[in-house]
Amino acid sequence: MEREILFRGKCVDNGEWVEGDYSHDTDLETSYISGYDYYTDGDGLQRNLYGYEIIPETRGEYTGLTDKNGKKIFEGDILDLSALMITDFGVVKCGEYKDCDMSDDYPCGHVGFYVDIEEMNYKRDYVRKDILFFVSKCKVIGNIHDNPEILEVKHGNNIGK
Repeated sequence: MEREILFRGKCVDNGEWVEGDYSHDTDLETSYISGYDYYTDGDGLQRNLYGYEIIPETRGEYTGLTDKNGKKIFEGDILDLSALMITDFGVVKCGEYKDCDMSDDYPCGHVGFYVDIEEMNYKRDYVRKDILFFVSKCKVIGNIHDNPEILEVKHGNNIGK
């Protein structure tokens, strides 16, 4: 099965979220989301190219997964995990992470998308982070860019930063 490669980001000019392909211009230090809008007219199926400059810090990659309601899960999303009775929420991240049975002395961990709940005052030895463990019962309740208050209000920590 092939994973859909998709990114999202907030537009510089209006703050709206857009999804599509990601590119970065190193000369100008600008980032873009681009793609095609499809429509049908008298000549059949047509497409228009779009491209938006985005705020680089808001760029997030699609995990290829959806929550229990069918909503796409991106990096930076905040997931409601209360149905799993582990904690209230977690933040989707991508990178290297150590899972439940790996001590700090372990030389490597896993690489990929994971749910960061380490800051939730749980012992590391008992916390799973692999995103597939969570997706069937979680739901997206916001993201770290639009809803930072969720992270601050619920637990007074810095998990999404």
